[in-house]
Amino acid sequence: MIMDSQDIRFLIRSVSLTDLDDIYALSLTSSLLNLPTNKDILYEKINKSIASFSGEKDVEDQQYIFVLTDQESGEVTGTSTLFSNYADKGHPFYFFTVYDSDNPSPDFPVKPGHQLLRLGFETNGISALGGLVVDSRYRGLPEKRGKQISLIRFVFLGMFPHFFHSTILSELMAPTNLNGSNPFWTAMGKKYTGYEYESVFQAACLKDRSFIQEYFPGNDITLYPDQKVLHRNIRSVLDTGRAQQHMLTKQGFTYKYRVDPMDGGLQYTAQIDDIKSIQQGGFYYCDSACHKTELNHSALIGKVKNGCFYGGQFRVSINMNTVLLQSSVMRAIHLLPGDRIYVTPM
Repeated sequence: MIMDSQDIRFLIRSVSLTDLDDIYALSLTSSLLNLPTNKDILYEKINKSIASFSGEKDVEDQQYIFVLTDQESGEVTGTSTLFSNYADKGHPFYFFTVYDSDNPSPDFPVKPGHQLLRLGFETNGISALGGLVVDSRYRGLPEKRGKQISLIRFVFLGMFPHFFHSTILSELMAPTNLNGSNPFWTAMGKKYTGYEYESVFQAACLKDRSFIQEYFPGNDITLYPDQKVLHRNIRSVLDTGRAQQHMLTKQGFTYKYRVDPMDGGLQYTAQIDDIKSIQQGGFYYCDSACHKTELNHSALIGKVKNGCFYGGQFRVSINMNTVLLQSSVMRAIHLLPGDRIYVTPM
């Protein structure tokens, strides 16, 4: 029995320049630093991603952009990103460490109901997940397309761990006000810098966060009990980010009491070797299956061929070092019998 073509309606691949308009449309639905609503910047990011997947050695700060494509409409319906090097001496990674009753300060007692924010930064040793956006029409469906375009990054991490640092970071967006403004920046950032959030957001999109170290105090900042909005903000994420937060914790990421100094977003980290999808994944040789009944598992798969990434979530059968796939799936993602691919069971 030949399988329904609907099984391969959605594919995941590396981004191409023809995706620029679709990526820009997705950027309009979010407020992500690494997916700005600026076509010139997005064009540069896409070019850098293409060079990174191609293995060009002179690419500075390699980044890998994945897109989820609807084969019926031809549209890009989701995107996610991986950064190989998220911090360097010229562009430090900043954070506030939050000290309170749950995370006592090692050198200063924190009064009940108070919190201390201590500015810190790192200049090396961090890779990062970034730029996860899914078209609203495809959210909340049984197929969980958002989960697929998110987890595909772990497939690539499992394929090429030597491209990345051992520590992987993921920053979650903090809650916003009804008018879209950020309460953390309004109360904290603007107080010390005098800048509106939009101004520093645009600077950060260009990897310039020098204003943080220039204007924020070097000593601890105290949040008092009556600053309830800030206390809630530091412990919360944007509603649309809760699924991502749940996914991260299931994959082995932990919150180490660090938040983004710009928006108060929670920062989660994991070691590559501790990520569940990588622990369960591995390389297999592929072959085609003739009957649907043979394919009794669901898995994320990935392959880089001719400098491009191809993959997605499909029905498979795993036997020893071989994975069986529908022949139409193999054609769609440019696989030949005997090709070596990475497989993560779902």
